[in-house]
Amino acid sequence: MPKIIEHIGNVVNVEKNKVYVSIYSNSPCFACDVKTTCSISGTSEKILEFKVKQDEKYSVGQHVKIRMKESAGLKSVVLAYLLPFVIMITSIAIFNSVFHNDGLTGLMALVALIIYFIVLYNFRDKIEKTLVINIEP
Repeated sequence: MPKIIEHIGNVVNVEKNKVYVSIYSNSPCFACDVKTTCSISGTSEKILEFKVKQDEKYSVGQHVKIRMKESAGLKSVVLAYLLPFVIMITSIAIFNSVFHNDGLTGLMALVALIIYFIVLYNFRDKIEKTLVINIEP
């Protein structure tokens, strides 16, 4: 059975098909393997947006449980941190051997990262479908 990451939160806003939940990261993060790279971990408040079906009823102030498979968390870390790092290092190595100019190499590495994040943004809907995060009353 896959490991599940859980957070308890409070509904802070409800719109047509969206629920905004405020969470404070706490003890469940201490057991998580990716806590040092997760943007949810820490002690600050996070506001998360969830798409919900129209028939699901949530109200402001309601306590909810947010659940996510650990594999989805790891996939998020790979997409947000690991791949950009690999692209940056690879770009620097390749462009430095081609141009022999540090300024141009750095600029081209940044262009490679910008292209990566544009592609990531364009595929956000497909990625969102694979990174399932559930909200339960």
